[in-house]
Amino acid sequence: MCAHCSAKNALCQHIYITKDYKLESYPFMKDLTEAERRTLYRMPHSVRATFLLWRIGINPKYTIAAETYRRHRALLAEKFGVDITALP
Repeated sequence: MCAHCSAKNALCQHIYITKDYKLESYPFMKDLTEAERRTLYRMPHSVRATFLLWRIGINPKYTIAAETYRRHRALLAEKFGVDITALP
């Protein structure tokens, strides 16, 4: 159960990535670094999914609305120094 929104299943919007989190079930994605994990915690919930899409190599430009992409791109670049126009 999510402590933030009382969701009882995995469909919660809140993202929990613990220190010992491993991505063994996602071989195409490298483990998050400590810096990326801390950055993810500081991000507003609205841009976390966009950041994670970009991080695993999916271009968010083709998966979210154009205006949302522009807004998220600007916010991630300005506040977190992440350029989602180039894949990691």
